[in-house]
Amino acid sequence: MKILVIIKDTFRELLVRKTLIGFLIFNVLALVGIAIFVNNDTITGIITAQKKTMTPELYATIAAGFETEVMAFFYVILIFISIFSTASVIPSILEKGTIDLYLSKPVARWELLLGKILGSILVVAANIGVFMAGAWIILSMRLGIWNTGFIAAAPVLLFAFVVLYSIVAMFNMLTRSSAVGIIVTYVHFIVVSSFLANRDKIFMFVESKFWHGVIDWAYYLLPQTSEQSHIASLLVTHGDIASWFPIWASSIFAFVMFGFAGWLFQTRDF
Repeated sequence: MKILVIIKDTFRELLVRKTLIGFLIFNVLALVGIAIFVNNDTITGIITAQKKTMTPELYATIAAGFETEVMAFFYVILIFISIFSTASVIPSILEKGTIDLYLSKPVARWELLLGKILGSILVVAANIGVFMAGAWIILSMRLGIWNTGFIAAAPVLLFAFVVLYSIVAMFNMLTRSSAVGIIVTYVHFIVVSSFLANRDKIFMFVESKFWHGVIDWAYYLLPQTSEQSHIASLLVTHGDIASWFPIWASSIFAFVMFGFAGWLFQTRDF
């Protein structure tokens, strides 16, 4: 019950900060943009021509590929916006006066932190759900194919956010600031994950077995967000997913990061 109250408090906090309004504006603009794009004369002509000249199976494959491109594009944008919008939730409770008020109430520290984390995740889940559902309806109506794989990719997008948010939460506790967590998370998301995902190509230019081992260990220990994006794409196209390891390994990473953040919060003096 206490955690539910804290979750509701997190929703109110994000509403006051205009975060929820920002998510609404983003969804409206993004969905309108998708609708305009798929209904312009060029795209309309291509879709019409493909329907006439292709078999239904081939057309469905091409349509799923188009939906994959849309999903991959907004995958990056949604992660960026979600991290930026929720990164200050935990630091806000650590401010002098605010933390004193929270700790004066009959609520355990772990309940406070868990409630704030779950509140942030649920807000982002709602945003991703609304966007993906809206995009799916627009694309399906225009393409004439209702591909449920597009909706199936939504949980993977949310999972990627949760894993990256664990990094933010950990740095929130270490620094009491949102800036460091945002920077580290973005660097990993944009640079490190892609670098590690292509480590086989890197090995062609690095002969040292020592560095091969270091890079391999980093790949298996750090969140594999590039692979998660690939899994989401395969869900859209109904492709065969060779391995779910990027999900399980990243789950362990997130659990450790959230656990460490909780330990810091539990042991720190305020």
